[in-house]
Amino acid sequence: MRQSVTVGELNEYVKSALENDPMLRGITLIGEVSGYKKYPSGHAYFTLKDEHAAISCVCFAQYQAQAFMPQNGQLVEAVGSVSVYVKEGRYQFIVRAMRPAGVGALYVAFEKLKKQLQEEGLFDLSRKRPIPKLPACVGVVTSGKGAAVRDIIHVISRRYPRADILICPVAVQGAQSAPDIARGIRWMNDYGRADVLIVGRGGGSAEDLWAFNTEIVARAIADSKIPVISAVGHETDTTIADFVSDLRAPTPSAAAELAVPVMAELEGAASKLMQRAGLAVHRVIDMKFSRMKALLSTRQMAMPARNIEKHALRLQQLTSRLSTAVSTVSMEKSHQAQVLTERLSSLDPKAVMARGFAMVTDEEGKLISTSTQKKDGIVTITWRDGCRQAEFVSNMEE
Repeated sequence: MRQSVTVGELNEYVKSALENDPMLRGITLIGEVSGYKKYPSGHAYFTLKDEHAAISCVCFAQYQAQAFMPQNGQLVEAVGSVSVYVKEGRYQFIVRAMRPAGVGALYVAFEKLKKQLQEEGLFDLSRKRPIPKLPACVGVVTSGKGAAVRDIIHVISRRYPRADILICPVAVQGAQSAPDIARGIRWMNDYGRADVLIVGRGGGSAEDLWAFNTEIVARAIADSKIPVISAVGHETDTTIADFVSDLRAPTPSAAAELAVPVMAELEGAASKLMQRAGLAVHRVIDMKFSRMKALLSTRQMAMPARNIEKHALRLQQLTSRLSTAVSTVSMEKSHQAQVLTERLSSLDPKAVMARGFAMVTDEEGKLISTSTQKKDGIVTITWRDGCRQAEFVSNMEE
């Protein structure tokens, strides 16, 4: 009889056996993700299942750099090993790396190009341009056949029939699809008629959508002078074109809805604005009319002739007062001028000489006002009516 063991010892033994089995290490498990949840610790827990079975999975924080964050319901390839959670005796798969199933090398190329373009700044929000509100022309770069182009035409025609639709048919699948899409974007820019571009296609596998994950298409979108709305596949599909575009739409139909407004809504908004403007004009008119009525009801406006007569009388009084003031000032100034004239006349030398005085000057014409001012010599004596010369003797004996 074998020795008895504890539950913990049994679980540890089974864990060791599973982890040391080379067949259960480094295997790739394909399944659909369910119940994915990432905790603050950095660990992620989820279930992988197929139509027959399911297994619990854990991706520890140290392996997150090698694993992407999947969506529930997504088919993935998980690389790891089988183990046991000893505490609960639960069989589980330890995931060390994960990628979408069936993509393989394409996924690696996708991540490499995505990182390159992101480092170049092609995904920066500062590069994103606004989509015009009322485009006159919508350019569409997609396949000329298929549901995508029909959906876009139908939505635009229904929502905003004023917009013209310019279609550049291109291949959206196959070896020549990427260069063809890039040429279509460049042609739209050279033609210069479209106000906004819708670039995309309907749904498909990762391989079908791969043209929109190429560098040539990404750079054509980045170089476009016209704002670009990407519309590739379904809502769950994400491409490099979505990151580079100015706006990402989940489907081609949604892109058409984002590209144009609804005519009925615009007409309704315009009608409301017209109504508001009309009401505002009527309010202003009513306010001005009320103001005019108030002015007309005042005493001044009720008897304008009397008001004018009152102001005319006031003007006459002021005019009379002004005339009197001017006359008074004029008389005062005239009297002052007469007094000043008389004073100046009294100081006139000729007037003084008329009273019997004479003026004596020396040879140089200088005035002699005292007897001691002049020595001997000739002087000139000037009277009112003429002048005579005389000899001036300072010491004349008596």
